[in-house]
Amino acid sequence: MNVKHGLRYHPLYKLWGAIRGRTRNCPKYVGKGRDLDPGWLDNPEAFIEYVETNLSDKPTPRHSLDRIDNNLGYVEGNIRWADSLTQANNRPQATPRTFRGEVSTMTLLCLKYGVVKHNIQNSMRRQGLTFEEAMNRQLP
Repeated sequence: MNVKHGLRYHPLYKLWGAIRGRTRNCPKYVGKGRDLDPGWLDNPEAFIEYVETNLSDKPTPRHSLDRIDNNLGYVEGNIRWADSLTQANNRPQATPRTFRGEVSTMTLLCLKYGVVKHNIQNSMRRQGLTFEEAMNRQLP
């Protein structure tokens, strides 16, 4: 059955289709609670209405839809527009680090303090330093 909803060329329709496919076919999503909201599964209109009503417009072409809590699916209250840096630091592999009492990812702490991440990683790997020791050697 073909459904005519007039959304084929809506920019969010393609996004809905990609998310729907990923949550139904990709092993990283299927059966792990990372589903598409049941109200959106077969209803692109509801998905588009939610995004347009509850999220701001897509800030830049470099932003994409991100799950705030990666253990949850694409559901109401768990999606946002995010740039690639935000998304990379929201991955499970982004191990939290502590430096000067602040907990964040290595990438964000290096950016904040103006330190080259590669240099920190090399110091940790080659010299056996902790993250904090490697950072302190790079900073005055």
